[in-house]
Amino acid sequence: MTEIYMPFADPVIKYNDLNLDNKTILKDIKKVKFNPTTKSEGVYISQNLNIFSDLKKNSFIKDTFIIRIKHALIQFGYASDIKIGNCWATLTKPKSRSHFHLHSNYWLSACYYPMGSVEDGFAIKFKRPSPLIFDVPKKNFSSFNSVEFKLNIKEGDFIVFPSYLEHQIDDNKTKYNRYSLAMVINPMGIIGSADSLIDYSVFNK
Repeated sequence: MTEIYMPFADPVIKYNDLNLDNKTILKDIKKVKFNPTTKSEGVYISQNLNIFSDLKKNSFIKDTFIIRIKHALIQFGYASDIKIGNCWATLTKPKSRSHFHLHSNYWLSACYYPMGSVEDGFAIKFKRPSPLIFDVPKKNFSSFNSVEFKLNIKEGDFIVFPSYLEHQIDDNKTKYNRYSLAMVINPMGIIGSADSLIDYSVFNK
């Protein structure tokens, strides 16, 4: 008998349709002011890091995201309340992509896509958090030997993943701007134990 164990995992969960008014969300995003990012030419971030305030029905949209994030936590095996921290819009011009990056000082990251068809080929890439020391030829790719993972996304998709995972907005191969909403999340309440005990509510007022 052969047994293979995978005691550790770096999960990424995708929800396919949140039943939001994507046309209105996209219209609102296009009205906001953007600044260029420092490391990725052709990629811009909204000046407002509380983008919900620029969206119609912002409370409903935020609550919809929170419901999915809490469901993701159940799938990950955690028992904690959460609070969304910064939330911003991104704009990626044609023939552009972001650099690989992560979001420090936060527990989870999430991204919502109000646009994109299968034909558009929009995607996000994730980089393996620990390096593979030996570059051995692969017969097939799996979580054991992959260095990068490409996740195709389309309109209505919402993804949640650990903030320590480096990720990249993949190439925009279309002739129009690509827009998305990104956010970072921290736990709420008391976490840890003994000398590592901390009340995150203090930091999330």
